[in-house]
Amino acid sequence: MAPRSDRVQARDLPSPARTVRLALLLSLLLLATGALPQAPQEGRIEVLWGWNRDAYSASDIRFTGEGYDFTLHAVRATDRPSDVSIEYLSPTKLTLPQTNLRINYSLTEHWAVGIAFDHMKYVMAQDQQVGVSGTLPEIAAQRAQGGSITLDREFLTYEHTDGLNFVNARIERRDRLARLNPLRLDIASAAGLSVGALVPRTACRFPGKQLSDDYHLSGGGIGLHAGARLTFLGCIVIAAEAHGGRIWMPDVRTTHEARDRASQSFWFFEGAVMVGASIRIHGPRNGP
Repeated sequence: MAPRSDRVQARDLPSPARTVRLALLLSLLLLATGALPQAPQEGRIEVLWGWNRDAYSASDIRFTGEGYDFTLHAVRATDRPSDVSIEYLSPTKLTLPQTNLRINYSLTEHWAVGIAFDHMKYVMAQDQQVGVSGTLPEIAAQRAQGGSITLDREFLTYEHTDGLNFVNARIERRDRLARLNPLRLDIASAAGLSVGALVPRTACRFPGKQLSDDYHLSGGGIGLHAGARLTFLGCIVIAAEAHGGRIWMPDVRTTHEARDRASQSFWFFEGAVMVGASIRIHGPRNGP
């Protein structure tokens, strides 16, 4: 009889059938996670369209005009998402919700540049009590008590709802995380930097003042973004992105009177989901 240690070792050795099964499983895993080459990305251009939700830090807002120069302190604001509706797929209504447009070009397998239009919405919260300082217009001076004032529709509304438009240039690094070859699905990460201009249409209502709702170059912003990308069949793209940074707007139009202005700066955070297509315009031809 063989020694007990020999019997234990023989029993623990995998059978030939088990070895084959393990080898096949390992091979399938390797194929599924990128054993085959990735579709080349260099020389591809993509267009993405999607929707966002936004959050903002509290900010001080200074209002200036004839007879007044005052600052509201630590003003809170929210976004204004539209209800989900199939009607927003209509070409005439695409820009009504909080939307995103991306046009990107892949310089290399890992680096892409692009331009973006982030149509966010910013709404000063109503019925909040905030600190106030400076010279107030007469209607506001009557309402202020002890260095604070309540913001309501009888006094002031302040919104960038059509919208808080961030037009930016961006650069990002992309890295493939996995590939599911049976589905021709690439999973990749993306992270980068955005810098651009703010061109809002601001709806600000002072009593007795005519509303100005024109596009106006009001300032600039800088942000960082990170997210994940799914690419099907080498050309269909779904992207999820978190984007945050700082916005400075020293010159906001508030009414039709040329002297009426506002200024503010704040932090923003944007979460977006986008879909689109990617096509090759030049580069390697050994992929889709």
